[in-house]
Amino acid sequence: MVLFAEAISCFEQAVNHFMEIGRLNMAARYSKEIGELYEAEQDFPQSIVHLERAADLFQSEEVTTSANQCKLKVAQFAAQME
Repeated sequence: MVLFAEAISCFEQAVNHFMEIGRLNMAARYSKEIGELYEAEQDFPQSIVHLERAADLFQSEEVTTSANQCKLKVAQFAAQME
């Protein structure tokens, strides 16, 4: 579990760094990666948070396919949690 927390922390630092320098596509990729890590841990609420962030970032960069993939996962997890 310690390695998981460290990985999340490193990815979040990378997201913040890429956002600061205007590399939103890279920030989106790492946000998606964080969401997928939480998905693997069955932590769907946290996965949704990061996948929605990734979708927004992808959308702002007009990477529609990736944004839609994230939104689809969010919808799937939201339906599972209901």
